[in-house]
Amino acid sequence: MSGSRYERELVNYLDAKAYHVVRAPSSGGGTTRELPDVFWSKADERSVAAELKTTSKTKAYYTEQEVTALKEFAAAFNAHARLVARFKGDTSYYVCAPRDLYRTNNGSYRVEKGDEIFTIDP
Repeated sequence: MSGSRYERELVNYLDAKAYHVVRAPSSGGGTTRELPDVFWSKADERSVAAELKTTSKTKAYYTEQEVTALKEFAAAFNAHARLVARFKGDTSYYVCAPRDLYRTNNGSYRVEKGDEIFTIDP
């Protein structure tokens, strides 16, 4: 399954849980603006701007530039910035705050399978 299919699966799951969800299919590719992959909200809860990575490995990496852009977008909407990892063969989405993740020597952020803050199980 492609990354966009995993994004749509996450959107459908959140929609079924009564969240208001928007997926930005271009994720910045069709515009000069930096956009999250998925943005969701529910009344009386703080919104979430998320960047989703899908991998067949046990670690997902996000560049410092991706995370900085995500944080800036989230701050503009007073939302949480979250990094979401989907490991192929695992049905969970691992949702993490950037501040809780390991930073590599080159400044990238790393999510490891099992390091999750919380998971979403569709």
